[in-house]
Amino acid sequence: IANVVGEIINHPPIEEPTQNKRSPKDNSNLISNFQPLTSDHRGITLIALVITIIIMLILVTVTITVALKGELFNTAKQAKTETENKINEEQNLASGKVEIDGEWYDSIEEYTDGGEVVTPTVDDYGKYVKYGVDLNGDGNYKNDWKVFYVDEEGRTFIIAADYVIGDKCEALKTSAEINSHMTHGTGIFEYCYYWNIAPDYACYDKHNETIQNEHTQSKKQCSYPDIFMGTGYYCSDHVGDDGTGGYQNSRCASSLMCTENWKDFVDVKYGATYAIGGPTLEMWVASWNKKHGKDVEGETNGITLYANGSRNTSCGYYVGTTESTRNIYYDITGCTKGYYDTLYFPHRTYNNLDLDGDKEKDEVCWGYWIASPANAGGDDLVGINYIGRVNYNKFNNSTYGLRPLVCLESGVKLVNAI
Repeated sequence: IANVVGEIINHPPIEEPTQNKRSPKDNSNLISNFQPLTSDHRGITLIALVITIIIMLILVTVTITVALKGELFNTAKQAKTETENKINEEQNLASGKVEIDGEWYDSIEEYTDGGEVVTPTVDDYGKYVKYGVDLNGDGNYKNDWKVFYVDEEGRTFIIAADYVIGDKCEALKTSAEINSHMTHGTGIFEYCYYWNIAPDYACYDKHNETIQNEHTQSKKQCSYPDIFMGTGYYCSDHVGDDGTGGYQNSRCASSLMCTENWKDFVDVKYGATYAIGGPTLEMWVASWNKKHGKDVEGETNGITLYANGSRNTSCGYYVGTTESTRNIYYDITGCTKGYYDTLYFPHRTYNNLDLDGDKEKDEVCWGYWIASPANAGGDDLVGINYIGRVNYNKFNNSTYGLRPLVCLESGVKLVNAI
């Protein structure tokens, strides 16, 4: 008999089996304790285990995929965020805070800093208002914009309180340099923007939808005749067949009036709907007449202006004191009150702009562009000159800046900030 290591062991003599003794060779009872694996006894094999694991992995993968595609996790996260927001909102309301434009303030006084919440009227022309685009990069949203005009439908137009520097305002840099193909002045001309080369037409007017070619970018249909009072001379009346013809001043003006180019100035939280690179001549004249026209109460030296432009004029607008004027510029220094009104003339000299903060008046800017062509020549746009003149300037004049204009929907209330 071999043991577990195969060694032969000598045993004492084996007695003869008796009736009551079991022979060592009789293994029937031992064998009966081990049953063969038959179909009547269930178990698991290695292959079955592997198949089961594979099936489970497939099910897990499908479940995760369905959850991801169904945004289950995002939904749960969003629900958690909304719950937290609701809790915070309830806590803020319970503590007396007020919510304005998605931000919470301890009181309405904190939001306004002493300013008055108003629906602007002509009495508010020239007042600073809070708006969501910081023009001078100082983090203050209450010293950049002024009420410029309120139309008959109650829409409010706000204008940049001063000439805007592209390096301090990303929205202007994009709108002017990239979208409108303007060149930013350098050195002492930091406040200035101009065109080295007149661009192709940026868009076309609603009244003339027949001008459609690859140069006019016809998909950018503009609404400025209705929204921004460009109601006389239309740039697209003089578009060349190839989009590059016509008058250069019209092409430049179209880049200022194309709402698509200036959309970065639109903050819908404040009710803004459109923006352009500056007021049209009609709007500038309408605003001026409301505040400094000859019939305005208290304006002893008032001057009422007219913008004379139509499809019959050769290359742009005239400006003067009669509807039939043929003046290519007009001097309004006789209206002392108006000339000293910084809503229309932010600066009354060309070099009183302190860009670097050293208290030295070392920057040059002669005025700002108006989004309208002038009738002085096919390459002249209207501009407001520091000397008190509604003037004309060649599109490549490097001494003029920009004051973007934003249209707010009817009934919007603003904070008189300063």
